[in-house]
Amino acid sequence: MLNDYIQTYMGEEFTAKDFRTWGGTLTAAIALAEHGIVESPMDAKRVVAAVMRTVGERLGKTPVVARSSYVSPAVVEQFLDGRTIGDFRHGIYASSEHGVSASIWKSRRC
Repeated sequence: MLNDYIQTYMGEEFTAKDFRTWGGTLTAAIALAEHGIVESPMDAKRVVAAVMRTVGERLGKTPVVARSSYVSPAVVEQFLDGRTIGDFRHGIYASSEHGVSASIWKSRRC
């Protein structure tokens, strides 16, 4: 029922999972940015684990399922490399007057 509605207005390739994935990825990206970059790899792993618990709670999933199915691996990889969504803000605003459309987001996601 919900997927029928989404597909009517967004196209056949979209489902409710796309919105959960979008929400999970965005929640993780914001939480990692708010926490900030840490000094040690062990601290970074702890932060990622805490963020995945938060994402899992919001989605009603376990942290493992949240990370494997609802958060883009690129968000975690960037954090572990010392970058957060805040580092990319300028590029996002410069590249699009109206933001990223759902279809572009879907084509670029993992």
